Amino acid sequence: MLRGMPILTEDMMYILQQRIIFALQNSDQSLVMDKPGSLPAEAQWLSDFLVQHNLSNCLIHFTLPFEISLKRIEGRSYVPSGTSGEKPIKRPDDIDLETLKYRYYVLYESNRQSVLDIYGSNNLTKILEIDANDSIESIFAQIVTFLEKNY
Repeated sequence: MLRGMPILTEDMMYILQQRIIFALQNSDQSLVMDKPGSLPAEAQWLSDFLVQHNLSNCLIHFTLPFEISLKRIEGRSYVPSGTSGEKPIKRPDDIDLETLKYRYYVLYESNRQSVLDIYGSNNLTKILEIDANDSIESIFAQIVTFLEKNY
């Protein structure tokens, strides 16, 4: 797998469709998805899918300048699952600055507005944009207020 490269759009759409259908058939709960449809073709497919199935939804979009994102990534590490007492390690795709720039500018920034426009074009999607540099308390309050108002 190439570091920093997204999975193929067709693969993401198939997996997402199967998961959404399963969740709808097996639960009366809400479904939370983290970052699906972040490329225009994926966003268009997901938006159409949600409209086709009459699923109201919300998109919470966090914005953060690259420089601040980079500082946060530099401090990010994890302990591999199934291990204890191990020293935290960095994700391989978090080490290379060129990969980070590619993910931010090519995969995210160049697609951001068109993706938001696609989701915003249907009346079932409510969009909240949040400055991710705000305090945790402020971000939490914004999300709670948005969800209470819309759901």
